[in-house]
Amino acid sequence: MISLSRKYPILFGFLKNRLDKNHFFGRTFTYLLLIFVYLLFNFIGVIVGFLRSDIITFVDLRLLNLLEFFRNDQTVEFFLWITVLGNYQVVFLFFLVGIAILWLLNKYVYILPLAVTIAGGSVCGFLLKFLFHRPRPELAVYVENSYSFPSGHATIAVALFGFFVYVIWREIKLWKIKIIILALGVILATLIGFSRLYLGVHYFSDVFGGHLLGGLWLLIGIGLAEYWSVFGRSQSYLFVRRPTKNKLMAVLILIVALFGYVFLALNFEPIYLSASAPVTTQTVSEVMNIFSTEQLRYSETLRGNRQEPIHFIILAKSDSHLESVFKKAGWKTSEILNLKSAYKLAKTVIFKLPYDTAPITPSFWDAKTNDFGFQKPTSADNIRERHHARFWKTQYITEDEYILYIGTSSFDQGIKWRQMTHYIAPDIDTERELVWADLNNAQVIDNYSKIKMVAPVLGKNFTGDDFFTDGYSYIIKLKSP
Repeated sequence: MISLSRKYPILFGFLKNRLDKNHFFGRTFTYLLLIFVYLLFNFIGVIVGFLRSDIITFVDLRLLNLLEFFRNDQTVEFFLWITVLGNYQVVFLFFLVGIAILWLLNKYVYILPLAVTIAGGSVCGFLLKFLFHRPRPELAVYVENSYSFPSGHATIAVALFGFFVYVIWREIKLWKIKIIILALGVILATLIGFSRLYLGVHYFSDVFGGHLLGGLWLLIGIGLAEYWSVFGRSQSYLFVRRPTKNKLMAVLILIVALFGYVFLALNFEPIYLSASAPVTTQTVSEVMNIFSTEQLRYSETLRGNRQEPIHFIILAKSDSHLESVFKKAGWKTSEILNLKSAYKLAKTVIFKLPYDTAPITPSFWDAKTNDFGFQKPTSADNIRERHHARFWKTQYITEDEYILYIGTSSFDQGIKWRQMTHYIAPDIDTERELVWADLNNAQVIDNYSKIKMVAPVLGKNFTGDDFFTDGYSYIIKLKSP
């Protein structure tokens, strides 16, 4: 290395200057630039991904459907309060409050970088929305009139609250407080971004792209603040003793801002969309015509990869007809996963208690989560071991007005504590035959046939469990209720 440094003095001199901690264009600028380039390439990757309908768009649609599966009134209300933190009224309020507090505490050096960060992120996000014209998701809780990519809430969450975290980090000396503030900032930005996903007003790539865009402008703001405060002429402002009355005034302004946020949240009245959009039905003369592509013969993972092939095509008159038939066959309808059912599920798993209607992990078909979950206990009579089946309601009906439901089945044979999911028995065909036998014994079948759905499969499900199947499926027409 000594020999190389003597041979290439200009190169090694340049590298040495880039790591010099005594001036801004040394270590500070180098680190900021490296992080900026990393975020920029990720942001470009997100753009290219959804323009090319890459894998991120598969995740977009399935994650949207998955979160809609878990949506309920209580959590919607909670995330509405969270998402208001990214509304332009609240952002403008906190921006003005931030400037006022920085002015009172003689932190003038941070004011212009804060303004650049917020203005840059907002304007850039606004222009990108009009550049890409990406429509909003159809499963939104309420109406948003702007375009979808990137998420303005996610952008501003990182830009605004990230800059506040930076200022506090710079001014506080205790590392414990620094870490706590940093953690709170990350949690807040994540929650605001997640609220947009949960409320269905953005896709995952919108939020991820918004976080990256906010991070880019946050780095620009930090760079300006570092240059002017630590390495510039404004260093004398950093540790000026402030009058006590200024500190009290800053606290009062912050309290007023919090009350302002509560007022705006209480008066946030979006235009809510219908909980369930009308389904356009399509009549089919042949049941197998619903499988227009080979992909539709399989259930899917979150990323759109194939899982278990379809085991059942059941023709029923209605949702209640399907549920009543399984009830007669000795199967219980699974509950929707919420806080109450999650608590009960955890308790029954730990103490090996019975829970005949426990929630079932959702799966995907045609990018949609299953509409029904049915389960049947074993002799062990606890949640660690159970038979279960998932069914999706399709938009297809037969000429005699039977609705087509498709389903898969499997057997939970234990708990994977590291992943908090079940071990799935690899022989899924045995479960298929059990479901058919129970329906047949209940005398609810009008007629049936067994057909070759796919070639024999040896694969893995979304949790990595192996399965195998001969590829056969049942087409079952139920007796009229």
